[in-house]
Formats: sequence, C-alpha cells, structure tokens
Amino acid sequence: MIEKEKGGVINMITIKQQLFVDEYLIDLNATQAAIRAGYSSKTAGAQAGRLLQNVKVEQAIEEAMKKKKDDLIMKQDEVLRLLSAQARRLEEHEEVVLAGEERTPTIIKTRTQNKDALKALELLGKRYGLFTDKVELTASLNEQVEEINNYVKARQFQGKDDGAGV
Repeated sequence: MIEKEKGGVINMITIKQQLFVDEYLIDLNATQAAIRAGYSSKTAGAQAGRLLQNVKVEQAIEEAMKKKKDDLIMKQDEVLRLLSAQARRLEEHEEVVLAGEERTPTIIKTRTQNKDALKALELLGKRYGLFTDKVELTASLNEQVEEINNYVKARQFQGKDDGAGV
C-alpha cells in the first residue's frame, strides 16, 4: 500500500494502482495503462473502467496531474531568476567551433552574449517599470464639444417639430 496525504487525509492505494496512475499519465489511455501496470490484457478495459471510478485512484490521478502541470509551467519567480542570471552573464553555453588549421570541431564554453544579456535587462526593466515611454498627446476638444452641442440642438429642434421627445 502507498500512502499519500491530501488535505490531512491519507489516501491509500495499492502499488499496482499507483503503477496504473503513473502509466495513465503517459498517454491518458486507461486500457493501455492497465496493461502496462500489469493487469491482464483480456480484462484490462474493464479493470481500467473500475480503476477510473475508484475515488482514491481518481484523487491520485488528479494530484499527479496537478503536480505535473506545476512542474512543467514556469512560475514568475523562476522566470525572473533565469532572466537575472542571463542579465548577469552567469549562464554558460557550449558551442562547437572549428579550431586550428585542420578545422577540428571543438566544444568551448562561453558566457551569455551581450545582446542576450541586454535583452534580459530590458525585460527585467520593463517588469519593474524602470523604462516608461512618454507619449505627447495634443488634442483640441473644443471642436468635438461644438459638434456634440450642434447634434444635441438639432435633435431638440427635430423633437419640437414632430412632437417626439429627445
């Protein structure tokens, strides 16, 4: 039995059920997951259906999918940490260069290029609002206000002639 704690409640599933959960996450094919987890291929479809209806197995699948999603998608702090490392040129990259007269391929380690560090600095600066674009806006509202007043007067005038209100 494998114990998993969820919200203070211990969710106990068998090792075979946990294998099913792990296999199910690969391709979301319950029948194939049951076969790969060691269930008989003859009864795998029925077993898979029962396993998916099992509350504890269902909770284990949901929990595993949530963890997988959390691991796959970068969080804000991770993005900022990576941008900071790149801006500081802490990251090393391997490049293949042709060295010597024989032009022998050789792997060398290089730091982040200046253009990449500058881009990272730009993105961090934007994130923290360090760079603000100033936009000059000039507009004459007098003409627009006059057009609106003329429209309102025309509507009022029309309303007096045909007896309809504004």
